[in-house]
Amino acid sequence: MLIKLCYITILKPVFYLTKAMVFGGNLVVKKKAMREIGGFDVSINLFGDDMDFARRIKKTGKTLFSLEFYNFSSGRRFKKEGMLKTFFISYTLNYLWVMLLHRPLTKNNRDIRV
Repeated sequence: MLIKLCYITILKPVFYLTKAMVFGGNLVVKKKAMREIGGFDVSINLFGDDMDFARRIKKTGKTLFSLEFYNFSSGRRFKKEGMLKTFFISYTLNYLWVMLLHRPLTKNNRDIRV
């Protein structure tokens, strides 16, 4: 339910405006387009690498964003750092920095797995 609310209030309007939105853990892209943009920027540590990819891949053609393609993943970061910090500060601010300034706000992230 929370994901649907987030999608309707934040993600869908942002995608409509920018035409760039991917979740790095779950995306499909043509090999030709991936080669054309040089793949992922491996210098970006965690937050913002997928948004940088989205910003660059949209130049190769039409992009789509859908909640119909989903995967199950760990909620460790949300549990450890909280929803507010994780979603709004870590993800949202880094998304905006990448889209507007072409670089993420944060340089490092805390490894939650340990």
